[in-house]
Amino acid sequence: MKYWIFAFLFILLSCSDDKSSGSVGSEPNFKEMTFIESSKDSVFLGTNSENGKFNEKPQMKVKFSYDFYIDNHEVTCGEFKELSITWGKFVECENEFLPITNVTYFDGVLYANAKSKSQGYDTVYSFTNMIFDENANCVLLEGFNVNFPREGYRLPTEAEWILAASKNWNPKESWNRENSSYKPQNVCSIDGVIPCDFAGNVSEWVNEGMGVFFDTTVTDYVGSDEENRGERVIKGGNYTSSVEEMELYKRGDVYTVTFSSKADYVGFRLAIGKIPKPIRLNDDGIVIEKNSSMLADYNLIYEKFKTYKGKLVYRNHVTKNLELVNYGNHSHRIIEIPDSIEAYHPEISPNGNWIAFSSQFEGIDKKSEIYVTNIEKAENTFIKLNTERGAIPRWHVNKGDTSIVYVSNASDNKSSDVFNGTATYEVGFSGGEFGTPVKIFDGAYHGGISKEKDLAVTGSRLLRAYVNDSSQIWYNGEQACNVSLNECKKTVFLDFGGSTGRDFVGEKYRSHERLLFADSVGNLIQTIKAPQGYTFDHSEWVHYNKCSNDLVVSLVDGSGNHSKIALVSLKDSTTTEIMDGIELWHPSMWIEDLSQLEIFQDKDKIPLSLDSAGLYMKPGDSWGSVPMLMRYNMEVLWRYKDSIDLIALGTSRALNTFGSYNVNGKYFVGNFAFNRTSIFSDYDYLDYYLLPHLKNLKYIVIGLDLDLLWGDSRQNKTYNFFDTDFYNYPGYVYDKNHRFWKEGAPENLLELTERGPTVEDGDKYVAAHGQNIRVNCHGWRELIIQEDSTLASHFESHIDENMEELKRIIEMVKEKDIKVIGLIFPQHPDYKNTGAYGRHGLKRSLAKKVIETLESIDKEYHNFKLLDENKWGNHDYTDKFAADSDHLCPAGGKKIMDRVDSLIQTFE
Repeated sequence: MKYWIFAFLFILLSCSDDKSSGSVGSEPNFKEMTFIESSKDSVFLGTNSENGKFNEKPQMKVKFSYDFYIDNHEVTCGEFKELSITWGKFVECENEFLPITNVTYFDGVLYANAKSKSQGYDTVYSFTNMIFDENANCVLLEGFNVNFPREGYRLPTEAEWILAASKNWNPKESWNRENSSYKPQNVCSIDGVIPCDFAGNVSEWVNEGMGVFFDTTVTDYVGSDEENRGERVIKGGNYTSSVEEMELYKRGDVYTVTFSSKADYVGFRLAIGKIPKPIRLNDDGIVIEKNSSMLADYNLIYEKFKTYKGKLVYRNHVTKNLELVNYGNHSHRIIEIPDSIEAYHPEISPNGNWIAFSSQFEGIDKKSEIYVTNIEKAENTFIKLNTERGAIPRWHVNKGDTSIVYVSNASDNKSSDVFNGTATYEVGFSGGEFGTPVKIFDGAYHGGISKEKDLAVTGSRLLRAYVNDSSQIWYNGEQACNVSLNECKKTVFLDFGGSTGRDFVGEKYRSHERLLFADSVGNLIQTIKAPQGYTFDHSEWVHYNKCSNDLVVSLVDGSGNHSKIALVSLKDSTTTEIMDGIELWHPSMWIEDLSQLEIFQDKDKIPLSLDSAGLYMKPGDSWGSVPMLMRYNMEVLWRYKDSIDLIALGTSRALNTFGSYNVNGKYFVGNFAFNRTSIFSDYDYLDYYLLPHLKNLKYIVIGLDLDLLWGDSRQNKTYNFFDTDFYNYPGYVYDKNHRFWKEGAPENLLELTERGPTVEDGDKYVAAHGQNIRVNCHGWRELIIQEDSTLASHFESHIDENMEELKRIIEMVKEKDIKVIGLIFPQHPDYKNTGAYGRHGLKRSLAKKVIETLESIDKEYHNFKLLDENKWGNHDYTDKFAADSDHLCPAGGKKIMDRVDSLIQTFE
């Protein structure tokens, strides 16, 4: 029986796992592994079959320039137990020869590194911090990076897995489902000399994320352009699969698979072999030469700034493009902004939505231009300031008006005559358009100006200041650069180890080895030393309120490479690395400004906790995961609570079906379904949130998925979010501690929910009133029977309990005069030719009894009606209404809504 556990009870452990010990030799003898001479071979990923999913098409050819070894069998519980204690996970094995299951992707990564260390190999995976759930499963590795050129154990790439599996692929012979007993079996022949169990036993993690394929040939393909994409790939059949389901090209599960997913039918095996020149493709099919990686994620941002809303932009001087990290977004990936424009000194706008940059950099006497681009649509929205020259833009806000301050020339300012021939300008920016530039004063003060414009600073080569209409030279006329002013009139700069700095510090130091800080009149007030082996460059204030006490800087190593981006705290003089790479220039960091945020629970001005209220998701939760869907369902609730009069509850079948469309303007629909839920969670959802806050609610459409009813009971509520993940998210716990706001929700709860972590297209999901917007009309496609139709018979008592829970819901809403429609969704019409009622089994004879029970409930309660749109497969939902074998698409949703409307008219 399939389920994913999304657990995020975080336990933080500081660590670094980045070991390199050199090559182990050209022909090592790997016990229980098979040598794959892939350099003489190729393989196809994906399929051109019409039955393939969108992320499995088209077929893509992959060649190899290297050879590798792969495990003959899946890692066993005994093997995992032996090494997992090295990172603090203690495993009990019922049978040490069974494959290890209920492990996350990151558990496999930690095991691979541990095995590499135990045998003296390099560690392929590096990271800075580990996060575990309450079961000691690793759910996140901060700063995660895969170093393919190293020789060490790792998860196989999808291409490697398919190549190895294809050499021994025969699902009918290798796996007898009838004898599986729905449990993992001993791995095939522990002493075997060929790889086995690819088509059965348990499914397996592979290395990459769920990228897309292209009709092309790629050599040494290792996946999509970012290792930290939320959705992952698993391969192979398992003991719950039918033979018909087992295809080499298949690469996922029924539900979204993420880094932190785990299940009792998923394990892994390892591979080893250097990939000298790994190739990644972005979503446009372009080869990406990745030379930067994240060393910290949203946890660090939240720890330092108490908000998930943080963004970093910088110039990748190798690719000559800007790169963006959105810490509040689920993807945890570096977004490259490709363009044909040289981009230097990027700066994020005060609202976090725009990036301004110039085409030249500080100290260069060349023509420069100013551009602004939208962060969400950066690749296509380069807005040029129509002026002859402009360099180093800085955002400026005064009395609510947003503008950009820039200079006519950012060249060497040592000559007063040259400097006085330049000027500082201001231009308004609103609605994606520039206003008319206005000269502020003579001199190119590109280090920033104060809100009142009574102080401005600049560097390269002198530290010049404009103070109360007077031009001054600070720092005794010694050389200075990288000057930046914050709104509390504090200036940071770098020098070249001059005498003034040495006298203040009290010792000699190298050029750029120390950050120096001056007050509003130029007096030195503080200094911070660079970490051992590094110097500073490109120092800028972090933008989060008027008195920022944090800097974002480039760290330059001994070879002159800008190899790190780091945060520097003025409070404790600490330096925290957040990015690693080659030539990372001109960082700018924006953090949501909380200084003016006043949000209260009620009229008595009791403040809401910003650490908890509205935080219904964590940035690591990917699209389609239950926490992600629930987070946006909560936004739908708080946004539309005064308008919704019809709601949909249920599983992914309801999630795909009901949206913002209605019938002749009759209904305002709210879709509160989510993946693989149950009637028990529907009851809790209604009790906790929906009934207390939807004051105009008149109708409930509840999905009755007969083939899933056997999954949950009152004692075993596996699919009840309110029994599983609920307590791992502070927003829900906070709501519960305030009785779910049954006396009235705070006015700002919607605002706080919006402030929380986001995913791409989340706003579109809300605009569709909670409908899955990523489903298309592909037709009924391949007939899939996920579970044996006889299996549900063992859980017949669960079905009875589900019927009783349905009655509880009907009775709970009866006193509010709310009508309930129990909807049986149509599935593939060919199920009528099998022994199964639907995708997840249920003998048709047992389904008949369930429908008879539902019909009796229909007669018993005047506020309940049964709507059977499946009709044992004899329905009128053709391919144009279907997404796959058991889901409708939006066209089907519109049709079914018409049927719902007709049934509503029959209520007395």
